Amino acid sequence: MIVSAPAHTGKKGETGMKRWGKISVLFALCAALWLAGSAFVAPFRYRGGTVDGLELKGLTPAAAERVLRERYVRELQGKKLFVEAAGDEYEFTYPEIGYSSDLAEVLKAARDKKGDYTVSRRFFLLREEETLGGICENYARRAVSARVRFTGDYDKPFEYTEGSGAHFIDFEQLQKDVRRSLETNFSAVVAKTVYAPEACRRADLEKERAKLSSFTTCFSADKTARVHNIALAAEKINGCILADGEEFSFNGRVGARTESNGFLSAPIILEGDFVEGVGGGVCQASTTVYNAALLAGMEITEQHPHSLRVGYVEPSFDAMVSGKTCDLKFRNTSGKDIYIVCKTTGNSISVGFYGLDNGVKYVRKSVVKEEILPPEQEVVAGDEDKVLRAEKKGLVSEGYLIAYRDGKPVSTRKIRRDKYAAVRGKVQKSEKIVA
Repeated sequence: MIVSAPAHTGKKGETGMKRWGKISVLFALCAALWLAGSAFVAPFRYRGGTVDGLELKGLTPAAAERVLRERYVRELQGKKLFVEAAGDEYEFTYPEIGYSSDLAEVLKAARDKKGDYTVSRRFFLLREEETLGGICENYARRAVSARVRFTGDYDKPFEYTEGSGAHFIDFEQLQKDVRRSLETNFSAVVAKTVYAPEACRRADLEKERAKLSSFTTCFSADKTARVHNIALAAEKINGCILADGEEFSFNGRVGARTESNGFLSAPIILEGDFVEGVGGGVCQASTTVYNAALLAGMEITEQHPHSLRVGYVEPSFDAMVSGKTCDLKFRNTSGKDIYIVCKTTGNSISVGFYGLDNGVKYVRKSVVKEEILPPEQEVVAGDEDKVLRAEKKGLVSEGYLIAYRDGKPVSTRKIRRDKYAAVRGKVQKSEKIVA
């Protein structure tokens, strides 16, 4: 006998039909979840195709990747990179050599479409900069620059110490060669040794210290006080280094012409006449410096002529200095340091300028434009006839500076126009008794 289920069970009002409907839905949900779980447990497997000759059929992407990476490592373990540097050989193997590839992208593409695929690989040296830099450092020999010392000696103003060049391995070229070897057939690499001259060679130093000019004036050796003053001024100027753009001041360099500063009393020109004064003769030193500066291409910023002509230089090329009112100044515009040397001998003073030679040479030219006759000489009585002061013509003159390059004149420049007063003669006449 079949017994029927009760018409009402469970919650109040719930029929058996509704109850079994809910159970069916529950079973359906469980089935769906089981199917989803089955898909997770059973991952994708390739249905065909190859990657680098590996048959993909039946393999999962993870398995294919593992097999291929193991193959690549085995292949890499059989490769060696040799680097030769300065006779020594360096060997690099896996894992010092690594690689990168597009394997992941290729395996992904093989899922969508069957085919034969090839993986692109790029080999590289791990810690490349550190490793290759260490090799380069082992064989680097630093350059030693040439050196120079300014002695201040007129005849040998500079002493040079030779430098030496550098030997080093071209890091960038070595890096390129190693990368090229790893990208092709792992051929041996020979590091290129490069020789580099010293940063500062003696020739460079000498070029910046070429003799630009020299000028000499002469004096009488028997005028000892005057000779002393000239020599003292030359001593104070000697060894001067004038930086680019710097202005030279004769008064600033030599100092006051006083006895406390070492100067003696000697003839000077004062108000158109020759008288005794402390520092007499210093103007010959300033004149010699002035002419050497002109010939060296210096920019003259201050100069003064004497009131009377002087015998040690042509008209319009003298340079009078006096106390704080009259100075000789010039500026270095050469772009490099200027070195000044001076010396005196028994009867001469010489000044030399050294610096960067720009290829221009200068020549001075004095032109007398007018002569000025002296007034009638002065006659005074005395015991005997003699000339107390020789008369001297005055004149108007112009100074020119001619520039030459490669032996050819390129410019002529008038640099000054001066007027020198005439000197009135003075004679002594003895009184004669007329019979």
